[in-house]
Amino acid sequence: YDVPANWKLLVENYLEYYHLPAVHPELCNVSGVDEHRRHQGRGMYMCFATEPLSRGGTPIDPGRIPPFPTLRPRHQRMAYHVALFPNTFSSLY
Repeated sequence: YDVPANWKLLVENYLEYYHLPAVHPELCNVSGVDEHRRHQGRGMYMCFATEPLSRGGTPIDPGRIPPFPTLRPRHQRMAYHVALFPNTFSSLY
């Protein structure tokens, strides 16, 4: 959908996780601020990873659904949040 905003504000809002305790405190039960790591590689993307995901009684809790059989054990406890510039966002649990 179209958002009447500068794309840089949308990317910042998506990738900035320091607001979680104040705005989304329930998410901190699953994904604490200290469990986030930012990644910036070559190319037109930026992402952060959450490791480990905790069991907080949410639909994204590890073990809720079977993981893909080829995932390494570490990746079964992680989430990746990727922004492809300028306007595509994806979260992989």
